[in-house]
Amino acid sequence: MNVTRIAALPLLALGLALAGCAKDEEGGPGKGPAPALPSEFLTLASGFAAEKVTNATKPVKLAFAPDGRLFFTELDSGQIRIIQNGALLAAPFATVGNLVTGNECGLLGICFSPSFSSDGYVYVMATISNGTPPHKQQIIRFTASGNTGSSPTVIVDNLPQHTVHNAGNIGFGPDGKLYCSVGDAGDVNLPQTDGSLAGRILRYEANGTAAAGNPTPGNPEYCRGLRNTFDFCFHPVTGGLFGSENGPTDNDEINYLAAGKNFEWQTLPMGVPQSAIGYRVRVYVSVIAPTGICWHTGQQFGGEFNNNLFLCSYDYAEIRRLRMSGSAFADVDSEEVFASLNNTGVDNKPLDIVMGPDGALYVSTFTAIWRIWRW
Repeated sequence: MNVTRIAALPLLALGLALAGCAKDEEGGPGKGPAPALPSEFLTLASGFAAEKVTNATKPVKLAFAPDGRLFFTELDSGQIRIIQNGALLAAPFATVGNLVTGNECGLLGICFSPSFSSDGYVYVMATISNGTPPHKQQIIRFTASGNTGSSPTVIVDNLPQHTVHNAGNIGFGPDGKLYCSVGDAGDVNLPQTDGSLAGRILRYEANGTAAAGNPTPGNPEYCRGLRNTFDFCFHPVTGGLFGSENGPTDNDEINYLAAGKNFEWQTLPMGVPQSAIGYRVRVYVSVIAPTGICWHTGQQFGGEFNNNLFLCSYDYAEIRRLRMSGSAFADVDSEEVFASLNNTGVDNKPLDIVMGPDGALYVSTFTAIWRIWRW
């Protein structure tokens, strides 16, 4: 990745799309068989169907609570919303105040405490105003009482922020630690600067202190050298961490995010050994703008979908299916287009994707949340 980079991608609402990139990428995936079952918004692989769960306003991140409710964050309004029994509740769960919006700022990631059934903790990551730029990112914890969140508590403060490259995903790993992605904050030097938290995956205890067992004691840094890892997910069996990394004019990636590794953005410092360089699961020669990423276990879809990785491409308006193998499931056996979002402009670009407790895939765009299931 030691190549000349641009500082930011041109912005289309969320700022992940590059206009006019070539569809015939060298080394890119084939389109696979002609999709079947066209609908107004989605064209799916044969044997699958989709339904709109709800209209929504910039539902940038999705997360299922352990009790089956679907929570999502609205990028600009600061509202945390709930879908329960298939219906969007009228009242928001909570609203994050003092929010900075525009470009890639706003209310971003959301996740649940591993002890949610007893403590009711819901965590979000948001861009918060300092009055004048530069602003900051915070991880904020709410306490759920039914469908209402209260007692907002900042557990991580002053994370790097910029109009672009904020990353902003959060999630608890199988180790019970809280992970978050922070982009390079528009400064290509920060991901390799000691003492900075930009361009990194960070790992915390549930209370916001640096997690025990991190590469450097007392430091939340888990791995570094990242530009803008919009989303990440944990393999449901191995616990391995995989992230969707947005490059500049080339080299979008799926990365295997291991402790202490360096992913070389922008320039690898002298003296870093080869053994410290992180593993790229997939490198896309031209920009696809990867957004949501999730694993599927085969539930409802069928056993052939077990250990399949699903990736949203914002630029191509596609959901891609990667069949994975190897001891860490970090080897790509094949890749194909699983779903195409029909061209209705920026409103129909995929943002996030998660597997629901029913085995269906749930996908958000700027205006709706969709459910995809197998007949």
